[in-house]
Amino acid sequence: DVGPAIVTKSGWFWKAFQWIPGFGKMLYHAWYDSCEVYKDNDALLQQCAGNAGVYRPTFVASLFFAVLAIVTKVEPYLNKEVWPAKYVVFLFAVTISMFVSSAPMFTGVYLWLARFGATLFE
Repeated sequence: DVGPAIVTKSGWFWKAFQWIPGFGKMLYHAWYDSCEVYKDNDALLQQCAGNAGVYRPTFVASLFFAVLAIVTKVEPYLNKEVWPAKYVVFLFAVTISMFVSSAPMFTGVYLWLARFGATLFE
């Protein structure tokens, strides 16, 4: 419910970020701009924002584990080490992804890469 709360400017999540100067406007535009075509239909606007809310952490997870796979191939011992740092980096990346605009990264590039990748696992 984070995405719909942001684009409709309602809920505790929106109120918390609106309280911080500059963050509310940046967060709103990052989520709303790619869904603006649905501004006349509130249900589609909220669905678009909800979808964008799914793309962000899945993109971060895909990128995170791809980088970890490459690092493990180069230095296998790192797979067993530094897990607290890995958790912090992952959570930081998910938090930062909330402020990145959905278009074109999440609704364009990543969406099609995810669809193509999903067909490989069927």
